[in-house]
Amino acid sequence: NRGPNHQMPFLRVRHRVVAAFARSMFAMVSVTRLPPSMAKEAMGFASIAKAAQEASPLCYTSSTRGSYSRHVRGLKGGYSSVAGESAPDKSGEAVQDPMSMSLSAVVTQGLGVPKEVVEGLAKERGISVYWNIDEGAAEPPANPTALIMVNKKTGGDYLKKLGPKMVAVAFTGYDAVDMKACKEEKIAVYNVPAYSTDSVAELAIGLTLAVYREIPVSDRSIREGKWVVSSGGTELKGKTVGIMGTGSIGVATAKLYKAFGCKLIGWSRTEKKDFLDLGGTYVKTKKELFAGSDVVSLHVPCNAKTMGCVGEEELSQLNPSAVLINVGRGGLIQQEVLSKMLHAKKFRAGLDVFAQEPVDPKDPILTAPNCVLTPHVAYKTTEALARRVQVTLDNIVSFSKGSDTNRVDTKE
Repeated sequence: NRGPNHQMPFLRVRHRVVAAFARSMFAMVSVTRLPPSMAKEAMGFASIAKAAQEASPLCYTSSTRGSYSRHVRGLKGGYSSVAGESAPDKSGEAVQDPMSMSLSAVVTQGLGVPKEVVEGLAKERGISVYWNIDEGAAEPPANPTALIMVNKKTGGDYLKKLGPKMVAVAFTGYDAVDMKACKEEKIAVYNVPAYSTDSVAELAIGLTLAVYREIPVSDRSIREGKWVVSSGGTELKGKTVGIMGTGSIGVATAKLYKAFGCKLIGWSRTEKKDFLDLGGTYVKTKKELFAGSDVVSLHVPCNAKTMGCVGEEELSQLNPSAVLINVGRGGLIQQEVLSKMLHAKKFRAGLDVFAQEPVDPKDPILTAPNCVLTPHVAYKTTEALARRVQVTLDNIVSFSKGSDTNRVDTKE
């Protein structure tokens, strides 16, 4: 009753034995083609493994890891839904089932989920995983099925050297990929379009409230012994919110603003029924959107056509009390113009993304007044990261079967 750190020695030994036995059962099920009835009985040891992991000092006790395992448990898949069932391979070799592995993937960035969880989900799909993140890591195999990346710039030289058949971007935006090189080398590119829709929409609201209600400055002030911060914040209810880009994230964000009692206007390449059903109305130009909004929230993808599409012409339409929210891509805004206008207090802003990431410590955007900054975390919730890994791996399987679901290079 006093917890795993206070158990008698013989109890700790018992838990270790039980945990090891349960893990061996999972391993047997994962590599053996058992009849359904036997497999079901064997998988019944999941509860034993979980209990042993919680009690044994040898098992994973990180609250973060446990959080991911809970969310992965809700995803499709088998034994790997319980963290720790697939122990990391200390040798650095790929964790694989020789009876079923036919696909391979080189991972060049952390995915925000414990490695053993990624390996377990990959194993279920017949994918062997090679980690090539840290300096000094073993040379990855040439010509893998896939290169898994997030947002690290990936140029043509690296792609040509590695020779993957496809790039599985574990992100919605894929502007970090050298699409020209992929086209030349006939490398397919897939992304994960909707894993963080709700997470991103929620941060857009959070940044708006942080600016309107002066939350960061209030927090700093009370810690410094001050009490009165200003003459008062601003209500969100009744404000006109301009949604620039009414795709899935734009519409999800609009729904939340609508719940706060806001009026919605939008600008997008195509008009969406979902946005109109919310009571939203479309304007014809970006300039009109910025001029008519108390809050402007950016949700268009960043590509060759939209890079720097928000500049002085649009920003000059905002009044001093207006708020610009960007949880999309930093490249959408001409940041030098943005910094200059924020320092001149032409409007306020809540920014999660920037032209250069990480932001240069000398970048004037960091000292701009009347704005709240976050380090590109809109997508970063445990729920979203768990979904992202599953869809990324599913994309590799889809590619191997000739499916174009979530393929983006053909849209360029």
